[in-house]
Amino acid sequence: MKHGFTQVEVMLANTMLLILVAGFAKITEQTFEQIQLKTLKNELASHLGKWILAKLNNN
Repeated sequence: MKHGFTQVEVMLANTMLLILVAGFAKITEQTFEQIQLKTLKNELASHLGKWILAKLNNN
C-alpha cells in the first residue's frame, strides 16, 4: 500500500502550480493593461468631444 507521494510527483505538482500562477499573473497583467488603455481612450475621446464642441460654438 502506497503512503505519501514520490519526489517526482511532488516536483511535477510544484511545476504545474508554478505554471498556473505564472499564467494567472500574465492574464492579470494583460487585464490591467487593457483597463488602462480603455481609460486612456475614454479620456482622449472626452477631450476630443469637448474640443469639437468648443470649435463648433466659436464659429
